[in-house]
Amino acid sequence: YRKLGRHNDAIADYSAAIAMQPKNVGLRSNRAYCYASVEKFADAIKDYRYVLSAQPNSARVYHNLGIALERENQLEEAKLCFDKVIDLDPSNASAFFMRGTICDKLKLVQEAVDDYSRALKLEKKTGRQQHVQSK
Repeated sequence: YRKLGRHNDAIADYSAAIAMQPKNVGLRSNRAYCYASVEKFADAIKDYRYVLSAQPNSARVYHNLGIALERENQLEEAKLCFDKVIDLDPSNASAFFMRGTICDKLKLVQEAVDDYSRALKLEKKTGRQQHVQSK
């Protein structure tokens, strides 16, 4: 379902599977992605937090949690998530960009400028263009 864009159907199936395997982190991670895809960010946040309890050094999960928190306007906590992503993966241009976006919303102008600049430098260095320039 998820690959077909039928996220609500996927959520129902993941929820049923989680009821049978409540400690299955992969199921919760996939359900969190689906929740975020249908803008049910509060539910996504709960699942991402569960996943982090089992995978506390996952930059990807911190990144996804940070995005969900940002969408729920929990900016300080979202910023902390991107701080953690950057600690775990200092070459993650997207994390610098997202943290810059949050700093901008928090009126931390110089921090935002620094993060945007770092994101652009990282993209140039790696040759990978993520979503930094499109925002």
